[in-house]
Amino acid sequence: PHRYTPPMQVWMNGSLVPADEARVSVFDRGVLFGEGVYESVRICRGRAPFLPRHQARLGRSLAAIGLDPDLAAALPTAVDAIVGSDRLAEGNVYLQVTRGGTVGARRHVPDTKSAPTIFAFATEAPPLDEEPASIRAVVRPDERWRRCGIKSTNLLGNVLALATAADEDAEEAILVRDGFVTEGAYTNVFVEVGGRLRTPPAGAEPAILGGVTREVLLDALRDAGSPCGEAAVSEGDLREAREILVTSSRRMASAVTVLDGRPVGDGRVGPIARTCFDLLRRAITGSPANAPTPVGTPA
Repeated sequence: PHRYTPPMQVWMNGSLVPADEARVSVFDRGVLFGEGVYESVRICRGRAPFLPRHQARLGRSLAAIGLDPDLAAALPTAVDAIVGSDRLAEGNVYLQVTRGGTVGARRHVPDTKSAPTIFAFATEAPPLDEEPASIRAVVRPDERWRRCGIKSTNLLGNVLALATAADEDAEEAILVRDGFVTEGAYTNVFVEVGGRLRTPPAGAEPAILGGVTREVLLDALRDAGSPCGEAAVSEGDLREAREILVTSSRRMASAVTVLDGRPVGDGRVGPIARTCFDLLRRAITGSPANAPTPVGTPA
């Protein structure tokens, strides 16, 4: 499992403060209503792969909840500051933006006059693996709100699904709504259907969050001449698949080898997962056409 260590510095509204001095008001609407959005950026060898993609998605999430999308410009600034201060070579930077709040006020109507709260911190992660991880997953009903395309801090539905997965010794919950796969509790899902790779489409129903790693993998597969289909994946497709993989910024691609206690295919990491992992690894470590963005001053 990944090892998390406490952050040394927190970037708060443009300034670095020691982690134990970072404070958010109890009247902040992110605290009271979960009214906020976030991004998690993978740091690899002291660099931030695909930072512009994360910034663009943050801008879309901000606009969707009525905040200024230009606030997304804080992301590269915060990543550079926090990675440099913590001398982080491998890990993640988490950034959150909320609407802020007014002292003494709690009203359901959004407070358009309050100043937003923006903070970021880093956590450590192991260097990129040489091989895709093998994980266990369970299928759970997707009981979240339907605006899944917003990377919202409202993650209670995800957390509850993962809690029941953990009860069965599983690392992920694959969510199903109206008989169709949406996504994992913290990942996007790819499934082998009829010998081809398929992933639920973004911008359609049932809604999903279009992950950055998902986008990178789709582009890499297309460039390699093996495009992945973006089409609905039924629960039946999922259960009959010979390979299932899930993607995220932190873990890249992991092969689901056990689903609801039963082996997927032969119960081992398959060739599709290995190919996808290799494509992502090459994209993340950088090539002349897709170099990661340097940040901070890594160790």
